[in-house]
Amino acid sequence: MGCDGHSAYQVRGADGKWTTVAVDLIKDRWYSLFSLLVGYDHPRATFMEPLIPPRGLPPDLEHRVQGDFKTVFVPFEGKEYKLGWHNHSWYTLAELKDKSAKRRRVASALLTPEDLADWDGQCDPRHVYELEAKEDHDGQDSTVLSRDEYEVKTKLGLSLRDENVLVRVWFEAEPNVSGFIADMEKLIVDEDETSVRMLIGLDS
Repeated sequence: MGCDGHSAYQVRGADGKWTTVAVDLIKDRWYSLFSLLVGYDHPRATFMEPLIPPRGLPPDLEHRVQGDFKTVFVPFEGKEYKLGWHNHSWYTLAELKDKSAKRRRVASALLTPEDLADWDGQCDPRHVYELEAKEDHDGQDSTVLSRDEYEVKTKLGLSLRDENVLVRVWFEAEPNVSGFIADMEKLIVDEDETSVRMLIGLDS
Protein backbone atom coordinates (compact mmCIF):
# COMPACT_ATOMS: atom_id res chain seq x y z
CA MET A 1 0.00 0.00 0.00
CA GLY A 2 1.26 3.45 -0.87
CA CYS A 3 1.44 6.43 1.43
CA ASP A 4 0.75 10.04 0.44
CA GLY A 5 2.25 13.12 2.03
CA HIS A 6 0.28 16.24 2.90
CA SER A 7 1.97 19.49 3.81
CA ALA A 8 1.37 23.19 4.30
CA TYR A 9 3.19 26.41 5.07
CA GLN A 10 1.85 28.68 7.79
CA VAL A 11 2.85 32.25 8.67
CA ARG A 12 2.39 33.86 12.09
CA GLY A 13 0.77 37.28 12.01
CA ALA A 14 1.25 40.23 14.32
CA ASP A 15 -1.67 38.98 16.43
CA GLY A 16 0.13 35.65 16.98
CA LYS A 17 -2.35 33.68 14.86
CA TRP A 18 -1.10 31.31 12.18
CA THR A 19 -2.46 31.44 8.62
CA THR A 20 -2.05 28.69 6.03
CA VAL A 21 -0.57 30.27 2.89
CA ALA A 22 0.37 27.27 0.70
CA VAL A 23 -0.43 23.56 0.55
CA ASP A 24 0.56 20.37 -1.29
CA LEU A 25 4.28 21.04 -1.06
CA ILE A 26 5.27 17.36 -1.45
CA LYS A 27 4.21 16.17 -4.88
CA ASP A 28 5.08 12.47 -4.90
CA ARG A 29 5.53 9.44 -2.66
CA TRP A 30 9.05 10.26 -1.58
CA TYR A 31 9.42 7.76 1.25
CA SER A 32 12.98 8.74 2.13
CA LEU A 33 11.77 12.30 2.67
CA PHE A 34 8.83 11.07 4.77
CA SER A 35 11.33 9.19 6.91
CA LEU A 36 13.58 12.21 7.25
CA LEU A 37 10.79 14.60 8.20
CA VAL A 38 8.32 12.52 10.20
CA GLY A 39 10.02 9.18 10.91
CA TYR A 40 7.86 7.12 8.54
CA ASP A 41 9.31 3.64 8.03
CA HIS A 42 8.45 2.16 4.62
CA PRO A 43 9.75 -1.25 3.49
CA ARG A 44 10.86 0.15 0.12
CA ALA A 45 12.91 2.99 1.56
CA THR A 46 15.95 3.38 3.78
CA PHE A 47 14.81 4.47 7.22
CA MET A 48 16.49 7.58 8.51
CA GLU A 49 16.29 9.07 11.95
CA PRO A 50 14.01 12.11 11.56
CA LEU A 51 15.53 15.56 11.87
CA ILE A 52 13.27 16.12 14.89
CA PRO A 53 11.38 13.26 16.58
CA PRO A 54 7.75 13.40 15.37
CA ARG A 55 5.81 15.69 17.70
CA GLY A 56 2.28 15.65 16.35
CA LEU A 57 0.39 18.84 15.62
CA PRO A 58 1.46 22.26 16.94
CA PRO A 59 -0.43 22.98 20.17
CA ASP A 60 -1.75 26.27 18.75
CA LEU A 61 -2.90 24.81 15.41
CA GLU A 62 -6.42 25.68 14.32
CA HIS A 63 -7.81 22.44 12.89
CA ARG A 64 -10.67 20.00 12.70
CA VAL A 65 -10.59 16.21 13.11
CA GLN A 66 -12.99 13.98 11.20
CA GLY A 67 -13.89 10.30 10.90
CA ASP A 68 -12.67 7.03 12.39
CA PHE A 69 -9.13 7.69 11.22
CA LYS A 70 -9.19 11.15 12.82
CA THR A 71 -8.13 12.89 9.62
CA VAL A 72 -6.91 16.42 10.26
CA PHE A 73 -8.17 19.42 8.28
CA VAL A 74 -6.78 22.97 8.48
CA PRO A 75 -8.37 26.19 7.15
CA PHE A 76 -7.05 27.35 3.78
CA GLU A 77 -8.41 30.17 1.62
CA GLY A 78 -11.95 29.89 2.96
CA LYS A 79 -12.02 26.12 2.60
CA GLU A 80 -10.24 23.22 4.27
CA TYR A 81 -7.07 21.31 3.44
CA LYS A 82 -6.61 17.67 4.44
CA LEU A 83 -3.39 17.16 6.39
CA GLY A 84 -3.62 13.37 6.63
CA TRP A 85 -4.25 11.19 9.65
CA HIS A 86 -0.91 9.87 10.90
CA ASN A 87 2.77 10.78 11.39
CA HIS A 88 2.04 14.45 11.91
CA SER A 89 4.91 16.78 12.67
CA TRP A 90 6.07 20.33 11.97
CA TYR A 91 9.16 22.50 11.59
CA THR A 92 9.82 26.19 11.83
CA LEU A 93 12.18 27.56 9.21
CA ALA A 94 14.85 27.98 11.89
CA GLU A 95 14.57 24.32 12.89
CA LEU A 96 14.55 23.01 9.33
CA LYS A 97 17.68 24.98 8.42
CA ASP A 98 19.55 24.01 11.56
CA LYS A 99 18.73 20.30 11.60
CA SER A 100 19.12 19.69 7.86
CA ALA A 101 22.58 21.28 7.74
CA LYS A 102 24.11 18.19 9.32
CA ARG A 103 25.11 15.21 7.22
CA ARG A 104 23.42 12.11 8.55
CA ARG A 105 24.90 8.63 8.47
CA VAL A 106 22.39 6.01 7.41
CA ALA A 107 24.08 2.63 7.41
CA SER A 108 27.19 0.68 6.54
CA ALA A 109 27.69 -2.77 5.09
CA LEU A 110 30.61 -5.00 4.17
CA LEU A 111 30.19 -6.07 0.54
CA THR A 112 32.06 -8.24 -1.91
CA PRO A 113 32.92 -6.58 -5.24
CA GLU A 114 30.03 -8.51 -6.84
CA ASP A 115 27.56 -7.36 -4.21
CA LEU A 116 28.87 -3.83 -4.50
CA ALA A 117 28.20 -3.76 -8.25
CA ASP A 118 24.66 -5.01 -7.68
CA TRP A 119 24.01 -2.57 -4.84
CA ASP A 120 25.46 0.33 -6.81
CA GLY A 121 22.99 -0.25 -9.60
CA GLN A 122 20.08 0.04 -7.19
CA CYS A 123 21.34 2.97 -5.14
CA ASP A 124 18.92 5.82 -4.65
CA PRO A 125 20.53 8.77 -6.53
CA ARG A 126 19.72 11.00 -3.56
CA HIS A 127 22.17 8.99 -1.48
CA VAL A 128 25.82 9.98 -1.28
CA TYR A 129 28.17 7.20 -0.33
CA GLU A 130 31.82 6.57 0.28
CA LEU A 131 33.86 3.39 -0.12
CA GLU A 132 36.42 2.18 2.35
CA ALA A 133 38.91 -0.58 1.67
CA LYS A 134 38.52 -3.10 4.47
CA GLU A 135 41.97 -3.31 5.92
CA ASP A 136 40.92 -3.09 9.53
CA HIS A 137 37.20 -3.14 10.18
CA ASP A 138 37.70 -1.70 13.66
CA GLY A 139 38.60 1.63 12.09
CA GLN A 140 42.37 1.40 12.46
CA ASP A 141 44.57 1.90 9.39
CA SER A 142 41.63 1.95 7.01
CA THR A 143 41.91 3.56 3.59
CA VAL A 144 38.93 5.70 2.66
CA LEU A 145 38.30 5.91 -1.07
CA SER A 146 35.85 7.95 -3.06
CA ARG A 147 33.73 6.08 -5.58
CA ASP A 148 35.93 7.33 -8.45
CA GLU A 149 39.14 6.34 -6.68
CA TYR A 150 37.81 2.85 -6.03
CA GLU A 151 36.75 2.40 -9.66
CA VAL A 152 40.12 3.62 -10.95
CA LYS A 153 41.99 1.21 -8.69
CA THR A 154 39.86 -1.75 -9.75
CA LYS A 155 40.06 -0.89 -13.46
CA LEU A 156 43.85 -0.68 -13.23
CA GLY A 157 43.91 -4.01 -11.48
CA LEU A 158 45.47 -2.59 -8.35
CA SER A 159 44.82 -5.00 -5.50
CA LEU A 160 43.40 -3.93 -2.18
CA ARG A 161 44.52 -5.71 0.96
CA ASP A 162 41.06 -7.21 1.24
CA GLU A 163 38.71 -7.75 -1.65
CA ASN A 164 35.70 -6.81 0.41
CA VAL A 165 34.71 -3.17 0.63
CA LEU A 166 32.98 -1.40 3.49
CA VAL A 167 30.29 0.78 1.98
CA ARG A 168 29.20 3.71 4.10
CA VAL A 169 25.91 5.15 2.93
CA TRP A 170 25.15 8.75 3.82
CA PHE A 171 22.08 10.85 3.21
CA GLU A 172 22.57 14.55 2.64
CA ALA A 173 19.53 16.08 4.28
CA GLU A 174 19.90 19.69 3.18
CA PRO A 175 19.65 19.20 -0.62
CA ASN A 176 16.38 17.35 -0.14
CA VAL A 177 14.72 20.11 1.87
CA SER A 178 16.42 23.08 0.19
CA GLY A 179 13.31 23.82 -1.88
CA PHE A 180 11.19 24.04 1.26
CA ILE A 181 13.78 26.27 2.92
CA ALA A 182 13.86 28.62 -0.09
CA ASP A 183 10.06 28.85 -0.10
CA MET A 184 9.88 29.53 3.62
CA GLU A 185 12.58 32.20 3.48
CA LYS A 186 10.30 34.20 1.17
CA LEU A 187 7.57 34.11 3.81
CA ILE A 188 9.59 35.31 6.81
CA VAL A 189 8.01 38.09 8.85
CA ASP A 190 10.39 40.72 10.27
CA GLU A 191 13.41 38.46 9.61
CA ASP A 192 12.11 36.03 12.26
CA GLU A 193 12.79 32.45 11.14
CA THR A 194 10.29 31.16 13.69
CA SER A 195 7.47 33.14 12.02
CA VAL A 196 6.95 30.52 9.32
CA ARG A 197 6.44 26.81 9.76
CA MET A 198 5.83 23.68 7.69
CA LEU A 199 3.17 21.14 8.66
CA ILE A 200 3.42 17.53 7.50
CA GLY A 201 1.04 14.59 7.74
CA LEU A 202 0.57 11.27 5.93
CA ASP A 203 -2.25 8.96 4.93
CA SER A 204 -2.32 5.49 3.44
